[in-house]
Amino acid sequence: MKHLPTHVYSDSPTDQGGDRDKLQHFFGSAYLSYTSEAPQFAKAIGNFIEWVEPIFIVGGTDDPRDKYANKQGEGFGRDLLVVKTLLPSDY
Repeated sequence: MKHLPTHVYSDSPTDQGGDRDKLQHFFGSAYLSYTSEAPQFAKAIGNFIEWVEPIFIVGGTDDPRDKYANKQGEGFGRDLLVVKTLLPSDY
């Protein structure tokens, strides 16, 4: 975890943690969207994780920025089914 970038978005927090978890949200949603071929499935799982996150993670919150990263990942996974040359940085 410590090697992941903390500044992912232009409004990333400047604290030590920054946006480290956004890559997990992005790639997790992209994987689910791609492998299931159902972005709506990835969205449902992402929303569920956000809902239960405060139960399992100290300081975890229902973060709209996590949902934004999930949405970008869903789009990447969905579009990658059609355009095999896409890169995560395109999103």
